[in-house]
Amino acid sequence: MKLSKRFFCLYRFAIVVFLTCTAIISSAATEKVLHSFVPYPSGYNPQGGMVRDGAGNLYGVAPAGGAYGNGAVFELQPNSRGGWSKKIIYNFTATDGLVPNPVILDRAGNLYGATYEGASGVRGANVFKLTPNARAEWTETIIYTFSFDHNPIGSLVFDSAGNLYGVTLTGGSYGWGTAFELTPSTSGMWIHTVLHDFDAFPGDGVEPQNGLTVDSAGNLYGSTRRGGGIGDCDNGGCGTVFELFPGGTAQWTETVLWRFGGNSLSSSGVVIDSTGILYGETYADPSHPGRNGSVYKLAQQNGRWQATNIDTFSAVDAQYPMAALVSDSAGNFYGASTGGSYGEAAVFELSPGSGGQWTEKLIYSFPSSKYAIFDSYYGVCSRLSLDDMGNLYGERTSGGVYGYGIVFELSPSASGDWTEKDLFTFSGGAGGSYPIGGLVFDKVGNLYGAALVNSTWRGVIFELRPSPDGSWSESVIHTFAGYPTDGSEPGGGLIFDETGSLYGTTYAGGSQAGCGFSGTGCGTVFRLSPASGGSWTETVIHSFSDANGAKPNPDLIFDASGNLYGTTQEGGGYCSNALPPGCGTVFELSPVTGGGWTGSVLHSFTDEDDGGYPQSGLLLDQSGNLYGTTSSPCSGYIYPFVGCGNVYELSPSGPGTWRETVLHRFEPFSTDASKPYGSLVMGLDGALYGTTMIGGDANAGSIFEVIP
Repeated sequence: MKLSKRFFCLYRFAIVVFLTCTAIISSAATEKVLHSFVPYPSGYNPQGGMVRDGAGNLYGVAPAGGAYGNGAVFELQPNSRGGWSKKIIYNFTATDGLVPNPVILDRAGNLYGATYEGASGVRGANVFKLTPNARAEWTETIIYTFSFDHNPIGSLVFDSAGNLYGVTLTGGSYGWGTAFELTPSTSGMWIHTVLHDFDAFPGDGVEPQNGLTVDSAGNLYGSTRRGGGIGDCDNGGCGTVFELFPGGTAQWTETVLWRFGGNSLSSSGVVIDSTGILYGETYADPSHPGRNGSVYKLAQQNGRWQATNIDTFSAVDAQYPMAALVSDSAGNFYGASTGGSYGEAAVFELSPGSGGQWTEKLIYSFPSSKYAIFDSYYGVCSRLSLDDMGNLYGERTSGGVYGYGIVFELSPSASGDWTEKDLFTFSGGAGGSYPIGGLVFDKVGNLYGAALVNSTWRGVIFELRPSPDGSWSESVIHTFAGYPTDGSEPGGGLIFDETGSLYGTTYAGGSQAGCGFSGTGCGTVFRLSPASGGSWTETVIHSFSDANGAKPNPDLIFDASGNLYGTTQEGGGYCSNALPPGCGTVFELSPVTGGGWTGSVLHSFTDEDDGGYPQSGLLLDQSGNLYGTTSSPCSGYIYPFVGCGNVYELSPSGPGTWRETVLHRFEPFSTDASKPYGSLVMGLDGALYGTTMIGGDANAGSIFEVIP
């Protein structure tokens, strides 16, 4: 049986009557991004570095954007106020190429560069010259046009005679790229000569990148990002450093100085110092597992070239948080995400300071060689849990010895360090796979959670009991049967009522057909009640349908009267983007005397001013107001997965009616947070706190605060 496809987090017996009545207003709530996990006419995505002229002006390229959307060359001039003034000096029109590479300056102040593509797409890239006049206007001249499938990459370089040298990522006799020379002629066009065709055999590199370096003797040095014949990196090697030196009759000879192995992909060209030592960078560093690349030097030792790392880099922050935060009694927040020192997964702490400032600290990074908390299919959807001793508990959706997920504990020490311990490793089959949605403690210290699938692909609810020796044992307390009698694909986020019964949601299943191509149900809300002998009895208290909410999120919440509240990702009827079956709902389930539950839709989202496609549960304050987030829309963008969203409040405004107030709308193309996923939490100060998957300074997610 195939699981439902989801871009976002994986998450019968009563006759239900639905009522919907809400009003929508906006509020001037204050939003502040507490931590950021690290338009086009002016160009965007500048890269490749800049060059400086004698007057102190800087020049660079934006490979996209500009007046025609094909890239631009810009100038930055220092001003009297200590700032810089930007000016676009040339916009590429596509007829003269697109996606410009970095530029260089000659002694006369002219700029030279190459476009990665030409007017016909990947063919016909150009080498260009930009010449300034007395009015500071710039004129472009095409000095060479490539044929076939050559794609120049990186910056060009001059030799002492005024010849230009560069590389193409593709093309040449073998299709793996070339090193070339351009020599000026009296006609104004330049003469092109291929100095070397990269061929991958025997042991040659392929796909050169980031240009060439020339030494005082006229020898050229560069690197390739693949090939060399050592190690992995697509089985042909992880790149090379090479030298090209001229011989007689315009012949050039290549020597491979170094071949990268393992997973240490060369990521840049090389530079040379006055003693002949070469320096470059790699994407990864296999001698230090989990580190994200290195700076190396390449020097001759006893007649041989040897590479030595002089610095290595680590991913120093979490990124793309999707789980809700959890807070301790001191007001610190904890969360889980991808990223961290090994680039795989991390647990972070956010602590309040004076003046409204917050400090973020990584408290644990999961080694890539051992586990994965993040899986590209299932996502990170588990909030952490705290016990009375300050220990954190969580789930890794995949990883472990069998690859099916792990439950872990993080314990703090007096020195501030945290120690990780695996409590249980899932092995697949009937015991469940891929734990999701977070854990909950009962009164005696047992843990409960959900595993997304099992041997029947419908999922289970599990209990973990501690033993005196420190080990934990698993019991499956319910195996889902799926449509039409039961739910399937539980989302976790379980909660207890006062009698010790568990409540949760399933993303699919239930008694109502529909939802998705398989039509196997739109999800359920269920109750598990403890029975004699350690068994549990399940009751489906509500089955969802397209019309009244579909695909419920985890993290239900009780009010003081025993009513349940939650959200659905889809369903509810009208949706402004016309994508059936609706943009999601907020619902209430109320117990009925004598058994059963009555359901009401408190709000149906339209993906307009009120938001759409909520991916998280709700927060309830002491006055009975509900707070939540939506993942859409985005300032007029109708597509549900491009980011943005809002924070909203639902307040009872009369018998059976609720009023929605949008507290904050996340903004696109800014450093604002964007696309919230985890449920909100309320701080000791009464403010609302949450996480977003993207947005922030580095567009890698953020933690935000909203003051109602």
